[in-house]
Amino acid sequence: MEIHPITWIIPIAGLAAIASPLYLAWAGLASEPALGRARSFWTDPMHGYVPAWADLASDTVSPYAASPGVMEVSRRASVQR
Repeated sequence: MEIHPITWIIPIAGLAAIASPLYLAWAGLASEPALGRARSFWTDPMHGYVPAWADLASDTVSPYAASPGVMEVSRRASVQR
């Protein structure tokens, strides 16, 4: 049996994908790997801005910056506790 990714789900991580890092930051779990990966994505200097979304299939990001709400989550998640 061969396993394949689900093709009917759009592989874009955007607004819905910020819940986990936000909850981890609120819980004071700054050392959690999932929060570290989100922090690395949001602060990656190659982007030049915090992207609104990432396409996980093509490894691309939005050509525009995230909304003020996502920017605030990014800021809060980047604060080390």
